[in-house]
Amino acid sequence: MKRIFFLAGILAMLLGIISCGSEKSVELTSPDTSGLKKAGAQSYSDYQGVAAPAVSNEVVSQQQITAPANFTVYTDEASFTTRNSTMQLATFNNTHVPPNSIGFSRAINSNTNNESYSPGAIPDGISVEALGSEVNVVLTTGFLGLPSTVVGPNFFAADMNIKFNPAVDLIGMQLYDPFGPALMAIDFFAPGDVYIGTISGILTGTTVPSFLGIRASGITVSRMRFRQIAGGGGELVDNIRYGLGN
Repeated sequence: MKRIFFLAGILAMLLGIISCGSEKSVELTSPDTSGLKKAGAQSYSDYQGVAAPAVSNEVVSQQQITAPANFTVYTDEASFTTRNSTMQLATFNNTHVPPNSIGFSRAINSNTNNESYSPGAIPDGISVEALGSEVNVVLTTGFLGLPSTVVGPNFFAADMNIKFNPAVDLIGMQLYDPFGPALMAIDFFAPGDVYIGTISGILTGTTVPSFLGIRASGITVSRMRFRQIAGGGGELVDNIRYGLGN
C-alpha cells in the first residue's frame, strides 16, 4: 500500500512539472477569464476617462523563443546594451500628452506633428505604425499602471510595424501588455521588403517590461511586423534601441 501511495506521489509530481511548463500557454488562450480586461473592450481607448481597471504586475520570464539561424536573441537588457553600445535610443516621453493619460497618433516618427508629438520629438531613423487604417495610442506614465510612456496599436486586434531607415542589424526594446502577458511573433524584413524570418514564442511583460534584443548577422532589417498570437490587450513598446554593429 505504501508503495502505491509513493508511486502516486511521484506521478503527481511529474504531472505538476509538465503543467508548469504549459501553464502560460493555457492562460494566454483564455485571457478574458483573468477578469482584468473590461468586458467588451476592444481597444485602449475604451479605458479613456474611466476609473483605472485592475492590471497585471506579473514578472514574466521568456520561454522557448525560436529565431532564424542568423539572429542572436537577447532577453537580458543589460547584456544586450553592454555588448552592443553603438545604438540610437528612441523613448516616447517627449510628448504633449499629460501623465496618466491617453493620446493618439498615426505613424510615430521624427516627422510626427500632432497633439501627441512635435517634429523632432522622436529620433530619426525609426517609425512606429499600426497596420491598416488603425492609429497608435500614446499611454503616458501611470496610465494602466505603466511605468513610462509607451506606444502601440490602439485596437487590441491590430498588428504593428516598426520601420528603420537606414536599415539596422541591432534592435532592442521593452515589451508590455498591462492586462497580462501576450504571446507574440515578429516577422523581419530586409530592404526591399524581403522576408528574412520570424522570431516566435515571445512573451510581453505586463506593467513590468520584458526585453527583446536581436543582433542580425550578414543582413540588415528595415521592418519588423508584430503579430499577437494570444493574450490580454495589445502589444506596447518602449525604449527602442537600434543601429549598426556588424
